[in-house]
Amino acid sequence: MIARVASRLSLEWNEQRLRFAGKEFSSTDHSIALISPNPLNPARYVVINSGFTFAATGAGSNAQQTPKLPDYAVFNISGSETIVLAGFFDEEWRP
Repeated sequence: MIARVASRLSLEWNEQRLRFAGKEFSSTDHSIALISPNPLNPARYVVINSGFTFAATGAGSNAQQTPKLPDYAVFNISGSETIVLAGFFDEEWRP
């Protein structure tokens, strides 16, 4: 499903790189989470959540296991899951 909608979300994601919002990251140690209108069915949304986004605090209490991200976030998955890019889409769903 990601492959079917990625190019319509201005997202390039393959084995080597993750390119989004004019920035490029290595896909070996970066991942993305986002919500956007579904280009295949604009009456619905598509959500890409490619990883566990609350690992650092998730073990303490399930009260911490709620989404705390904006419309999109690119995070480094090699270690501490640092957010390296995050933001909200504009009215035209552009980053």
